[in-house]
Amino acid sequence: VEFTGDVRLVDEIGGDDEDVEMLVVTTARLADAGGLAARLRAEGLDVRIELPSPEDAAGGSSAAILVRADELARARELLGLVA
Repeated sequence: VEFTGDVRLVDEIGGDDEDVEMLVVTTARLADAGGLAARLRAEGLDVRIELPSPEDAAGGSSAAILVRADELARARELLGLVA
């Protein structure tokens, strides 16, 4: 795949991700979010990370880790968030 720099092409390769309901599994410090997301991806889950706005990022804000709605229970279990 060649990088073209044409941002209009992003919609053509994205698929139906916009129709998939994503829910927040947890929030984490920005420094920890990547590691948590990697653990979930290693288990085959579709993961997204939402970063805070630049205004909110000052002072050590948190990032939200999201997974597909149908994978939420498994993600919580994998991260040890179930009681």
